[in-house]
Amino acid sequence: MISLLYPGHLARSEMVWVRLQACRYTGARLTFPRHMKTLLSALALSFAFALPHVASAQETADIQTLTRLSEQGSVDAQLALAEELLLAQKHEEAMHWYTQAAQQNHAEAQYQLGVLQQAVNRDMNESRQWLERAVQQGHGKAQQLLGFMYQFGRGVEPDMTKAEHLYKQSAEQGNAIAQQALGAIYASRKDYAKALHWFELSAEQGHSLGLSSLGGLYERGEGVAQDKARARELYVMACDAGNLIGCDNLERLDK
Repeated sequence: MISLLYPGHLARSEMVWVRLQACRYTGARLTFPRHMKTLLSALALSFAFALPHVASAQETADIQTLTRLSEQGSVDAQLALAEELLLAQKHEEAMHWYTQAAQQNHAEAQYQLGVLQQAVNRDMNESRQWLERAVQQGHGKAQQLLGFMYQFGRGVEPDMTKAEHLYKQSAEQGNAIAQQALGAIYASRKDYAKALHWFELSAEQGHSLGLSSLGGLYERGEGVAQDKARARELYVMACDAGNLIGCDNLERLDK
């Protein structure tokens, strides 16, 4: 890697690489100060030289580097390593490193651990505890998932007040799933103006259930002037995105 070009900057170059790896998985935007431009250019060059090598060998080297840095306590490395292991279907090992990062109060790791505790261990109580810790840090996806748990009583007593509060927090951060869920709560109360608002925001992001839900308001004329042509457009988009409800609505509307 870059240490071959700049042996005196091994630790710094590795941490640049780890940050790039972590951002690859979390979708975060990465910025660097001006003095690191040379380092990044060298890093890009080292990647170019590495391209002819066998991919599996590179992946092995990546895992080894991530493991070493994870063992040294790097949260970014722990998160990136956990994701690599998860992709390799090594769930228990992935959970180990997510736990290490989560115990250092990394919100994304806490969220991922909450998801895995449900999906792998079926431990809803443990899942709830990790999600709550992520929620305390304002993690939008954790807010949405914990809201879902409270809405449907998964591992907790059903509590629509808590569910709505969590959905609203998440929706205000732009989570399309939470926006649709919040809109559905308002629609169930016949508060169609608010339902329309949240369904529109969800649909604007291409969320298939948000598209179908918004189509329903247009079809029935709830909170908006009835417009079956617009409803059909929304159902088509929802169906094309794989939403079965949207497909059913489209089929019914075309009869």
